[in-house]
Amino acid sequence: MDGFEKRKTQSKEAILRVALELFEQH
Repeated sequence: MDGFEKRKTQSKEAILRVALELFEQH
């Protein structure tokens, strides 16, 4: 359970990072 929550948070941060990169490209 703890590992799952950690992985969910990491993927959310990764998505935010990618979204920021796409936003800055425009």
